Amino acid sequence: MLNTVKKVGPVLELFTVEQPEWRMSDIARALDMPKSSVHSLVTTLSEIGLLSTSAQGRYRLGWNLLSLSERMRDSLDFRQHALPQMEELAKDLRETVLLAALDRAEVVYVERVEGRHPMVRLAGVATGARAPAHCTAVGKVMLAHRDAAEVRMLLTRAGMKAYTKRTITDLDAFEQEMIKVRAAGHALDLQEIVPEIACAAVPITNHYGTVVAAMSVSMPAYRFPTDRAALLSAMNDAALIVSRRIADA
Repeated sequence: MLNTVKKVGPVLELFTVEQPEWRMSDIARALDMPKSSVHSLVTTLSEIGLLSTSAQGRYRLGWNLLSLSERMRDSLDFRQHALPQMEELAKDLRETVLLAALDRAEVVYVERVEGRHPMVRLAGVATGARAPAHCTAVGKVMLAHRDAAEVRMLLTRAGMKAYTKRTITDLDAFEQEMIKVRAAGHALDLQEIVPEIACAAVPITNHYGTVVAAMSVSMPAYRFPTDRAALLSAMNDAALIVSRRIADA
């Protein structure tokens, strides 16, 4: 049973925006699994709604995943407490505000409030999207509050891919960045994952003082202020309110 459960993740991860449908034989080939084992697994996943089949006999992600995703989002205490402050921050700054959690060496965006800037607005990151933690502001601010040995292990396993010429790809350099982030209380992404996009992020803590999420403000790099005192002050105030609400809940 345990071995079967371990195979579910790799199967589901095959389904991407670029390749949303898979034939059973292709799944078996991609995962180097016997066709009989794949047949049994995808049949079970279809029966419980995690996969569905098309008229052509191809498999794609099932609707039950969307239901589970919505239930998970609704169960996240920090999301419920953060959303009002995110909306207020987005209204005041007119920029896009994002909320993310850390999953190993990746960040998962669990909420997004659109900016209302009259010029260029931020596109791209959607709720439920993932991104590498080492080159995102939210990822860096959450990793900075993890044990250094744990962070090194996570990034060694995941790798530190360069997305732009500004991406930090060296572990020693990244550890120095973590020291700066802890001292400053915030993290920056200055075109490290997407060219021409800049972000600032601050941590959100629970009643134990543990960092459980991060909130960021993202905008086109040309609009990112050189003097960030006002921006960071507004972000820190919002994060403090959210953290206090979580602690008092």
